[in-house]
Amino acid sequence: MEQLNLIEQQPQINKTAVMSRLLEGRAQQIDALVDMTGWGLQITQHVLLQLVVDGRVRCLKQSGQLMYALRANSGESRNNRTAKKAA
Repeated sequence: MEQLNLIEQQPQINKTAVMSRLLEGRAQQIDALVDMTGWGLQITQHVLLQLVVDGRVRCLKQSGQLMYALRANSGESRNNRTAKKAA
């Protein structure tokens, strides 16, 4: 339990950066991401959700499995894309 508390106290920006790096090469299943990060399912889901909401990661279905992948323009947040469309 101590390890979980230490992970939760780390800054969120570091976790999102790590997750983005893990998704750079190809789409990944959540189980693989949990194994790679060691964060556990709940924390991994939270980080992925943050990235999905920000528009940097997309969730897709491949061969019946949910996969997570970086968006092609992942360096640009959803807010920036929305502002450009409105202009």
